[in-house]
Amino acid sequence: MSISKKVVAVLLVAGVAFSLWDYVQWHRAEFGRLGQGPIAGPTPTPQALARPWQSDWVGIRLAPPQGWSVQPGAGDSKAWSSLPLGQRVQVVQFSHPPAQLSLGAEKYVSDLTAAVAAEVATLPLLSGDRQYINTDQASLVVLTWQKETNTYQEAILVSKGKLVVMESQAATSVWPAYEPTFGQIYRSVVLF
Repeated sequence: MSISKKVVAVLLVAGVAFSLWDYVQWHRAEFGRLGQGPIAGPTPTPQALARPWQSDWVGIRLAPPQGWSVQPGAGDSKAWSSLPLGQRVQVVQFSHPPAQLSLGAEKYVSDLTAAVAAEVATLPLLSGDRQYINTDQASLVVLTWQKETNTYQEAILVSKGKLVVMESQAATSVWPAYEPTFGQIYRSVVLF
């Protein structure tokens, strides 16, 4: 048998041996805890949502959680036609310390992809992948980042020449308890 055939045979045997070893490692990792339930604790339950809140000025309706305070912003008092392009106005803020959600709107002439790219350019390093939420009424892109001791999240949507940004924030230590509630609020959005 020539040397090249011996080398091929040795490499073939080594490859099969490595594949078997890798399969055993994978099998142990996948099936080692089979039937023992999840490793992490239970997932937090989102807070129950209240009666929907609506802004005719922006053309949006969403449901804040029960017990959260509602503080109207300056949005409804300004004429939409007099707003300059790109000036964001706070429409409302929902809060339940240590968490809050602010809804802002501005005139916008592009699409959701361009809006997300512009927002990402102004934010610090994102701490997770973008999330996409599609409902019957809206398509939202959700960006999450951390800054100092807080975690922030922006849900961005574009509709009828308006850019709507919902910015959520909570202390990083309590973020896991509030994140499902914020997701539920984003999913409750109805545009009209």
